[in-house]
Amino acid sequence: MSDLEHEMVVPITPLVACVYTHQEAESKYVAPHWHQSVEVSFTLAGSIDHFFIDGTDYTTSPGDVLVVNSMAIHSVQVYNDPKALTKALAIVFPYSLLERYCPEINAYHFDIPTANLRSHEQQRAYQQLQRQLEELFAICSGHTLHRSLRKNILFLEILAILLRYFLVPSPVVPKVTITAHRYGMERLQKIKDYVENNYQGDIGLDDLADLCFLSREYLARFFKENMGVTIGQYINNVRARHAREALKHSEGTFTDIALACGFSGLRTMNRALNKNYGCTARDIRKQAQEN
Repeated sequence: MSDLEHEMVVPITPLVACVYTHQEAESKYVAPHWHQSVEVSFTLAGSIDHFFIDGTDYTTSPGDVLVVNSMAIHSVQVYNDPKALTKALAIVFPYSLLERYCPEINAYHFDIPTANLRSHEQQRAYQQLQRQLEELFAICSGHTLHRSLRKNILFLEILAILLRYFLVPSPVVPKVTITAHRYGMERLQKIKDYVENNYQGDIGLDDLADLCFLSREYLARFFKENMGVTIGQYINNVRARHAREALKHSEGTFTDIALACGFSGLRTMNRALNKNYGCTARDIRKQAQEN
């Protein structure tokens, strides 16, 4: 019998959730958005300067855990200090996973009380949550063998803690309110899509009001109440995001990039970049060249 060489085939374990880590010197801005999934944010070092969740502005410290419930509008802003690097992690649990382990999830939401309001059991669970999130960050940052399997175990352990200790009944909401909320979210999505597709040109409040068949005054108030920023600020946020990428990956002049991204000029673009990322076009170009 001849010797045969056998190749071992190791199947890749599909991950039950998505995980993202942030440990860069760059400032970071994530515009207001929402999703059906539930998101868990954990700050390991430094701080998240502004974490808006449904109108509440949080500033995190090392060890803080935040939960973004399904369809909650949220945004993130981090001004990184090279001397105090921010390290953070986010887990996104698909809603289908939550339904699998908690079929009645529609009637509940997650709520992590502040330290002074937690029960003894909740405090112990919170500390366990911190340890598991720290381990997850270490696995994501390293090259641990079998890390996909360990990630899945940690995902499920973290979810089990949240479901057992931090799941609370949601208030009973009249059907008419639920319907109005759904229409409101659809309207916001329509505005977001329009801005994303037309940010390079002129976008006025009249354009968006006509798009939604609303008055200018009502639309401006509705958008600010739900998104936490004015329509003008949101448009500039989108333009700033595209300008930042162009500055990092193209050789165009600052003025050309500003005009191509819908800004009236370099000064306006720098003002938006500084507000969102704490730096100017020159800073972004220089950092990209150094890297």
